[in-house]
Amino acid sequence: MRVFLSFRTAAALLSLALLVGVPEAQAGKKNDTLIAATQREITNVDKYFNATRIGTMIQHMTWDFLLHIDRDTNKIVPALATSWKFVNDKTIELELRKGVKFHSGKEFNADDVVYTINYISDPKNPKVDKRMIDWIERAEKLGPYKVRILANKPYPAAPHILAGFIAIYPKGCYDKDKEQAMNLHPDGTGPYKIVEVELPRKVVFARNENYYADSPKGRPSIGKIVFRVIPDINTQVAELLNGGVDWILSVPTDLAEDLAKNPNFKVDNADTLRCTYLVMDAAGRSGDTPFKKLKVRQALSHAIDREGIVQNLVKGTARVLHSPCHPAQFGCSQDVARYEYNPEKARKLLAEAGYPAGFKTKFYSYYDRQICEAIINNLKAVNITTEFVHVEFAALRTAWRNGETPLVFTTWGSSSIYDVSAFTPIFFKMDKDDLTHDSQVAGWFKTGDFSVDPKVRQENYGKAYKKIADQAYWLPMYTVTMNYVYTKDLDFRATPDELPQLYNSRWK
Repeated sequence: MRVFLSFRTAAALLSLALLVGVPEAQAGKKNDTLIAATQREITNVDKYFNATRIGTMIQHMTWDFLLHIDRDTNKIVPALATSWKFVNDKTIELELRKGVKFHSGKEFNADDVVYTINYISDPKNPKVDKRMIDWIERAEKLGPYKVRILANKPYPAAPHILAGFIAIYPKGCYDKDKEQAMNLHPDGTGPYKIVEVELPRKVVFARNENYYADSPKGRPSIGKIVFRVIPDINTQVAELLNGGVDWILSVPTDLAEDLAKNPNFKVDNADTLRCTYLVMDAAGRSGDTPFKKLKVRQALSHAIDREGIVQNLVKGTARVLHSPCHPAQFGCSQDVARYEYNPEKARKLLAEAGYPAGFKTKFYSYYDRQICEAIINNLKAVNITTEFVHVEFAALRTAWRNGETPLVFTTWGSSSIYDVSAFTPIFFKMDKDDLTHDSQVAGWFKTGDFSVDPKVRQENYGKAYKKIADQAYWLPMYTVTMNYVYTKDLDFRATPDELPQLYNSRWK
């Protein structure tokens, strides 16, 4: 039987280690090599085929975008494109930067932009994650360094997607090896080039010595960066203490607080756009589930002690949510029905729904086991028994789309885009990602996504979020904050977008 060490136990052991003394971590400064640990397996270095946070991190290290979001101002600034303009509601024209080279030495030009956008938006390439690019009709070349992007509908958030989701790849890269192309022959224009791929456990990056000088990302400093997959957080901490890694993320608050006592490390806590939430199968895609009934969904919403979970387990600056969107995102409305923690009311609603003795359900998640255990205990207190299925994100997504998940605890980071079109509407499109199949909600979100009038967008998003709350389709949980722990020799700056800019880090 596999035994999982609780975070509190790990924290206690770490505190003991700190009391007796821990040798100074042997940072990678002497070898100019930064080793970063992550818990999530690397299934593909290509974000278009790996919609996880580690996939996004690799993408921003290796590839550049037409535009860039300045995290100091949250303004969109030029990157591979030097300028852009909306010709009309459905057309964007961009002037491209000259003199940029891919890591292979190939010159960057309009052909690469047109190839990338047309490939990822082509319905004939179904394995590409299209949830944030289904507004694209096609891209056209207007000259060697000028392109036009045409939308099938007005899409006001398009510049954000061009800045945070659509990285540009070399023309023809997918012609032979398809989704394995970048695992075999990675080639980008970003500040670091991939020099070694060992899936699912390791990716090695080397500084791009020819990175273009005017990049908004800045010039890379550290010679080599290694992403190492270490699934267990306790093992990560041990490696950090012994000098095996220099930087870790998603550190539980108890551990982070103890590590902050060690003068050899720095701890940063940063807000993110990531939100956690519970999704109930109101559409009955997983069968004749109790969650098809409104009162059951309302009961579950009253059964979860979200404030207690945030105060005692999550901590930091995390906030309880009432709508499944981040308050900092355009279009997010928290002015909706709220479900206070009330186990007695939950049991009463279950009885009214025909389940006076409760029921049993499968409960899926890829996320934090400690939070999952708290949810399981809350549900048990109102006689909802769970069969817990903890899997990797890719397996969860497959089960979700196959209609096998009556109850899911999951998260979404919106690709760090400050617009709700990058979050909730993606899961209300009457498709395999939609466990609700409410055409009215889907319609409101569609109008919000494609209107160019901010007032119309806000109004329709507000209607959608109000009905999601009234019908208890989802139970929003809390905003996620990120604890980073790293060697004192590293100059690292945490940003509020959950995109650690290791490409901007340097040794002190």
